[in-house]
Amino acid sequence: YGVHVDYHGVDASPALIEIGQRWMPEYGLDPERLTPGRIEDLSGKVDHVVCVNVLSNMDNYHRPLERILRCASKTVILRESLGERNEYRYVVDKYLDDGIPLRVYVNTYAIKEVMSFIEGYGFTVQAVEDIRTGGKPEMIIDYPHYWTFLVAERKTGSETK
Repeated sequence: YGVHVDYHGVDASPALIEIGQRWMPEYGLDPERLTPGRIEDLSGKVDHVVCVNVLSNMDNYHRPLERILRCASKTVILRESLGERNEYRYVVDKYLDDGIPLRVYVNTYAIKEVMSFIEGYGFTVQAVEDIRTGGKPEMIIDYPHYWTFLVAERKTGSETK
């Protein structure tokens, strides 16, 4: 696509890292740039962070989002389930392993609260409607997800908390 980046990928699941490592060479990407790890353990600095559909599936967004914001020196792009108010769910995902009652988080976070949190780390932030869903809820594992992008840019000269 003509975009030259020095990328790194992190996922808490070694199995998902292995899947990515299998497929990345087909697209000319170095599979060694993917490593298992938790967002909460990130450190260092990068220019840009893209995080898609991750925080909505965690018990709470504060700690992982803080790590992302502290690491990003220029921009953060998130796509999460965001609505007018917080809705926390811890439910059985009946679509995963048949007969095994695996529980997962299906959260929607209050968009104004999340945006304020991001601004508190020295960013300007704007919400961008997810074109694919047209701002309408999408049912995933029988629960509504309100996909919205947040595009955050670090303010010039701002320091992280």
